[in-house]
This record gives sequence, structure tokens and C-alpha cells, in this order.
Amino acid sequence: DRDRYSGVFRYLNARNDVTVVRYKRNVNGRRELRNILAKTNPLKTGLIFCSAGNVPDVPPPYKAIVFSPDTVPLPNNISAVSCDNATVARAAADFLIARGHTIFGYVGYACDDKHSQQRGNAFATYLEKSGFSCPSFNLNSGNSNKLVEFILQLPKPCGIFAYNDYIAQDVLDACHKAHLN
Repeated sequence: DRDRYSGVFRYLNARNDVTVVRYKRNVNGRRELRNILAKTNPLKTGLIFCSAGNVPDVPPPYKAIVFSPDTVPLPNNISAVSCDNATVARAAADFLIARGHTIFGYVGYACDDKHSQQRGNAFATYLEKSGFSCPSFNLNSGNSNKLVEFILQLPKPCGIFAYNDYIAQDVLDACHKAHLN
């Protein structure tokens, strides 16, 4: 879940006019949320949650936003935001193609992450429609040596699209381990 909202927190933390408070749901969650809200202006306060299952009762006039909701129905005072994986994948493919790449790879996240699968499928489909192929590799915590093998088997130069920043760092680490630039 941290992957889904870390970019938003980086953006918000870079602004001088926004205060970010992290709320963790626990046994005292409702009391903690009330204490946080008591110190804020409802007209300037937004509440961001990872999933609908994490949202406590949010009193009006506060609004809550949920990232990437599943099919859980949301109460009226909760809005939802999700990532357009197909658009992100097309933008990545266009970026790599514009830089002259003709060999591609996708590195996703193996832990049954539907967003990783959607993004990887969209990337491969878009490339195939453009006349290219795209092998993929799904990373999990125990197969970093296999990631090195995957990267080494790709013809060079190649453009690799990683599911997120954390996976991209793993790809860079694997390239260093394989003595690739």
C-alpha cells in the first residue's frame, strides 16, 4: 500500500502550505483521528486512505479520499482515486521509443498486485501493437538473482519499464550487480 501513496506524500511534503499527518488505524484509531481533526481546519483538511477498509467514520464536513478502491461501495463523503495503468504504460512506452529503444522489458511485482499486472499487460500490448515484443519478469523478495539473469538475457541496449519506484531501484541494483550501465 505504501507504494500507492508515497508519491503523494513526497509532493505534499515539498509544499510549504500543507501539513501531512500520518494516521495509523489501531485500537485507539477513532480517538486518534478525532484528536487530529480537532487541530485542523475542515475547509483545508483532506484525509487520504489506502483502501476503503481503512477508512474510519469521517465526520462532515471533512472529506476522505481512497486510493485504488476495489469494488467496495463507498459512503457519500468518500471519494476515490485510482491510477490509470494503461495511460502510464503508454507514456512509458512512448518515452522509451522516442529515445530509440527497440528492445524492451517489464519488471513487475509478483505478490498478486493487480495494478502491476494491469500496467505490465498494457505496456506489452501497446508495444506489440507498435511492432515490438516485451518479455516480463515479476520480482519478489527472494529472486533478485533471477532479476539479474532476466536483465542479462535482454539484448542491449534495452528500455526497461518498472512497475514503481521501488522496483526501479531493484532494477538499478541488478544492473550494477551485472556490471551494466
